[in-house]
Amino acid sequence: MMKYVDQRYHPAEIIITENGVSAPGEAAMPVQQAIRDKFRVDYYRGYLDNLCKAIKEGVKVSTYFAWSYMDNFEWKEGYTQRFGINHVDFDSPYRTRTTKDSGRFLAKHFFSIGHGWEAGSEQQHQGIDRQMEGNASIDRPHLEDLSQ
Repeated sequence: MMKYVDQRYHPAEIIITENGVSAPGEAAMPVQQAIRDKFRVDYYRGYLDNLCKAIKEGVKVSTYFAWSYMDNFEWKEGYTQRFGINHVDFDSPYRTRTTKDSGRFLAKHFFSIGHGWEAGSEQQHQGIDRQMEGNASIDRPHLEDLSQ
């Protein structure tokens, strides 16, 4: 798609303003299950592998935004669809946030670019997957911990 846009329209740069996916049934899952969002990790992995390949082939992508930083209100679906890379507990008065596996994947992916990342490299994917194993929540206090 990026190569087509580049060849057809010859833009000075391409800015990807929203790219993401909701995981089927995630809104009804308990937090500990919802943060293990392999469906979304696989989506981002496939998309970003292809995006990196297009960039290596000369497509001028200057900016990329994953949709969305955290679960939020979707205009058509309300709170029934979750797109965030951070889970939001809408039942908590503090709206507790917990980073999902997709958030960890994106952080590892973005910080590995320029440091040996090869789009589609199975070795790189396995390294990221190993680093993500066992991580269940963000490494800083939740809001309720800060209020005491």
